Amino acid sequence: MHNISMRKIIRVCQAECYHFLCSGRLALVLAVWVFAYQFITVPLLRNAERMHASLLVIEPYIALINSNFMILIMPVLFLVLLSDFPRVDANAYFYLVRTGKTNWVLGQLLYGVVITAGYLLMQFAGMVIPVLAEGRWGTGWSPVITDFAREFPEYAQSAGAVSIQPQLYYHVPPWEAVLVGSALLAAYLYLLLLIKLLCFLLRAKTMGLLLCFFVIAFGTGLCTTFSQMRFLMPMGNSILGIHYSQYYMEMVYPLEYSVIYFAMLIGVFIIGIIGLRKRLGGQEHD
Repeated sequence: MHNISMRKIIRVCQAECYHFLCSGRLALVLAVWVFAYQFITVPLLRNAERMHASLLVIEPYIALINSNFMILIMPVLFLVLLSDFPRVDANAYFYLVRTGKTNWVLGQLLYGVVITAGYLLMQFAGMVIPVLAEGRWGTGWSPVITDFAREFPEYAQSAGAVSIQPQLYYHVPPWEAVLVGSALLAAYLYLLLLIKLLCFLLRAKTMGLLLCFFVIAFGTGLCTTFSQMRFLMPMGNSILGIHYSQYYMEMVYPLEYSVIYFAMLIGVFIIGIIGLRKRLGGQEHD
């Protein structure tokens, strides 16, 4: 650990970011934007038109990160975009020799942070930009979210009316929902990358990808049970809305527990990854 060089760590991160931006996989993000716009934004705008009210511009994004369906799509897309993480080809092995194993591993950890934040920023932009012309900025929930079901009971179960559940807007202000919800989702996505990196160092890269998909699938299954069991997996801990009770001013599951859950898992994985860095070298990985 005495050969750590911040300059080399940043260069590793920069090289990975450049490769990602040049890979052409960002087209998949555009496809998800179109789907999310039709699935979430259009129903909300339709409800806003019925009420003759303005939508808060961040509400489609809040609906995205709290949707039981889109919370399945977003991690899967993230894994597809980073299916080659960590990228080690023939040239990368020479690069590994120049930077050193510790700096390369720390560079990958930094890249994971940067790409996770960048991915969520892309999703935020993709949900906010389409409603800038018709929406508004503010600190309180719009009546499209809080009052629509009461004023239009015949549409109470429509996609737009249930996109943001009462347990969220009763307890959490919109910008807090954006920041806290994004942080929890970022921890979930970063944990998936750590699983891949750890399995790579254990020379089981393919197994790492399969394990990530298992974590997503099993977490999705537990979330459908509406029981405390859903908080055993990262997915349940990453959805802000399900932490709260719909009818009472109390939490179903304390938010602090989810923070501790992610902090402990991420910490354990990082320690394991740094401890296994010496396994890097001339041996092939599957």
